[in-house]
Amino acid sequence: MIAWAAALMLAVLGAVQAHHMGPPSEQAVAAAELRDLGIAAEDLCGTFGADGGFH
Repeated sequence: MIAWAAALMLAVLGAVQAHHMGPPSEQAVAAAELRDLGIAAEDLCGTFGADGGFH
């Protein structure tokens, strides 16, 4: 039973580690590009309540 649990744990941890070593998603790349350019969400959308409503 212990060997089976250890094998299952190694398989799960291997899959998680492989997922983290893969390339980032397109959304993560786009967010990193905006962050590197110094653009914040407020620059794109404005501040909440600035015009009395939603944009």
